[in-house]
Amino acid sequence: MVLEQIAWAYNIYELNDEEKVMSTKQNTSITKLKGLIKFAGRLYGVLSNQTHLDPSIHNQYLKNTEDKYYVIYSSLRLMNYSLYLFLLIVDIYRIVSEKISNEFIGEFNAWKKNNFGELFLLNNRPLSDDVRQLEEKLFKK
Repeated sequence: MVLEQIAWAYNIYELNDEEKVMSTKQNTSITKLKGLIKFAGRLYGVLSNQTHLDPSIHNQYLKNTEDKYYVIYSSLRLMNYSLYLFLLIVDIYRIVSEKISNEFIGEFNAWKKNNFGELFLLNNRPLSDDVRQLEEKLFKK
């Protein structure tokens, strides 16, 4: 999964030992990513359930009436949910790619660099408003 690859890149970017790089597993790299992006673990769980069609999500794709089952090929809610997950992944990709290549980047979208060269993650990043709007529509309380 792409989230595992992003997490792996973040996990190894400071390593100088090729053996350690090669022995670092993608699926265990999520733990380090959670230190940077708090919701990464929950997102990983959601994506895993979606990827492996966990029985708990079958009702998103199957409906039944009496003796017949129907497959739902598309729904506006599922499309919005997929877009929401995609935007979260793109945001994480931007955060990590800027973090691991910060010395080569002149301009940041996800981070602010202070006069001492320290990076601070921005709350209002590109896509932040889009993600929040989708969250409001999808998870109305």
